[in-house]
Amino acid sequence: MPIAFVVSPYKEPYEELYNSVVKPQLEAHGFDVTRADEVPASTNVVADIEKYILESDLVLIDVSEHNPNVYWEFGLAVAADKEFIIIAKKGSDLPFNTGGWRHLLYDPEDSEDLVGQLSLWLTRTTAYRELQDRQQVATLTRGEVFSDFFDSTSIVDDISRLTEEKIRGELLTVSLIPTRYAYMTERGTRHWLAICRDHTYHPYQDSITFLSKRSAELLESIGSTFLSTSPDVISLGPGNSYKDTLLL
Repeated sequence: MPIAFVVSPYKEPYEELYNSVVKPQLEAHGFDVTRADEVPASTNVVADIEKYILESDLVLIDVSEHNPNVYWEFGLAVAADKEFIIIAKKGSDLPFNTGGWRHLLYDPEDSEDLVGQLSLWLTRTTAYRELQDRQQVATLTRGEVFSDFFDSTSIVDDISRLTEEKIRGELLTVSLIPTRYAYMTERGTRHWLAICRDHTYHPYQDSITFLSKRSAELLESIGSTFLSTSPDVISLGPGNSYKDTLLL
């Protein structure tokens, strides 16, 4: 579940807005929501704020007032290159340095309008779209073709019987369908890419860490003779170009 960290003044009307609109809407869109004052621990508040912002997938910031704490957390989110949504009451005096970003402007007396606007803005975030991709993967059950094999890396129900038998033969000695079969159908490609975008899919994340540390050594092991032939493609990734970029 993606994490949403909310930054706002801890007073009315922002408390009511947070409890009645902001938090419910974030949760309805699949986010685990928190604010600095909700951390259940006797820990350093500033350290907690830094930790939650750095670990968050989305930061929602209410800049309706020139609150120094809010703008400090805003700056930290920008420095950390976090995805954020900025909201402000209509008529707010927005500073020049931050006024260039798009703000969701709301009327505190019209919560229904804010619900609709916030819902729309949330569905356009990368964090929300990636969550939808992961949930689509989660709805796919294993064994759609082979009831007794682990087949999460590919959807192969619309390929030829000959290919199906070939995969069965390979699975007699391995526990995963070889990834080269993941591209045989459009559904398979989408499924494989979605799995690799899922940060809980450790094999892909571990391989990224490995390549980041060992890419030069790996290229050397491929061999200068082979590289001198200028091969068109040396691909070790799922099709999103990330691993190949590390090598290049």
